[in-house]
Amino acid sequence: MSGDTDTLDTVFDKVEDELSAMSNLSEEDAILQGMEDLDQAEQEEADEPSQEAETDEEKEAEPVYDKKELLKIFDTVLFEGDYREQVKIGRKFSVTLRTRSVGESNEITRKVDALGLKTFLAVQNYTNVITLAYAIHDINNVSLADKKFEEKYKKVKSLPEGLIVLLSGKLFDFDRKVMAAMEEGQGNF
Repeated sequence: MSGDTDTLDTVFDKVEDELSAMSNLSEEDAILQGMEDLDQAEQEEADEPSQEAETDEEKEAEPVYDKKELLKIFDTVLFEGDYREQVKIGRKFSVTLRTRSVGESNEITRKVDALGLKTFLAVQNYTNVITLAYAIHDINNVSLADKKFEEKYKKVKSLPEGLIVLLSGKLFDFDRKVMAAMEEGQGNF
């Protein structure tokens, strides 16, 4: 704790010295000096090695996708209106995820907002379940496509919580791949 106080005292002394020196400058010179100091501080910060070393998980955070696959996804979204992909959890459980329209994304937000939830956890849980109800095309090859939202929601919310967590992670990965496809396709369109 004493080291923290010494550091703060040093910082305050330095600030006092700089303010004292600046008070002798014209307003324009003081602004220019402040800008130079800011540039210098930013450069020093950029030159310092990061205090937070990247973990293996952080290094692997950005997956690398096959360019051909991304372009195929882009074409599918653009010309067919949505993209679907089957994902497996374990050997016996699979879902087909689909992209959502802007209208569906707005409906998700509207539905969550209408609930008047008070905690972040509640908002997150309901958002996950409602989003999955819109995103899941089928579960174990049983189609939900022609079902009303209420039926889809009832089916999804009946799934075990751990499975919802896993499905939410799979949906995040799916959406990230679709966004990568949109970015890749934009450059090739």
